Order: sequence, then structure tokens, then C-alpha cells
Amino acid sequence: MPKTIKNANIAKAIAEAEGFDVTNAVIAGLLHDIAYCEEMETREDRLNHGRRSAVIARPFLESLGLSADTVNEICYGIAIHVDDEAD
Repeated sequence: MPKTIKNANIAKAIAEAEGFDVTNAVIAGLLHDIAYCEEMETREDRLNHGRRSAVIARPFLESLGLSADTVNEICYGIAIHVDDEAD
């Protein structure tokens, strides 16, 4: 199974167990590592890839017509997935 699909399934299971929105969790699981499409030259780049992934994902999520709250929630989840910090 491709890693992206595996991550989406893990996000789904967590959402179901914790009572989170499953669709939003799956979207976040699919997009959380999207910054790896860019070159990661340093350890800091890799540590910040969650926040960078949120920046990359935001315009796409907005283009889907999702509410601002939903976009913010998904982006926050993506941003914090490495070190629990968002900017």
C-alpha cells in the first residue's frame, strides 16, 4: 500500500477514535507531507515540512470551496504533525 494511502487510513482511524471529522482527517493525512515535493536540503527543512505543507495545501483546500474554519483546521493539523507547533 502506498505510504500516502496508509497515512490517510491512519488519520481516519485516529479521527474515528477521537471523534474528529473523518473527511478532514483523511484530507490532512493525504496532504501532510506535500512539502516533500520541494528539495529538503537541511535538517531544519525537514523539521519544518509540516508548516510548509500547510502553506502549500491551503490554496488547494480553498479552491475546493471548504469553509475558512475547515481549511484552517486541516492546515493546523498538517502544520503541527511534526513537532506540535504551528506559525
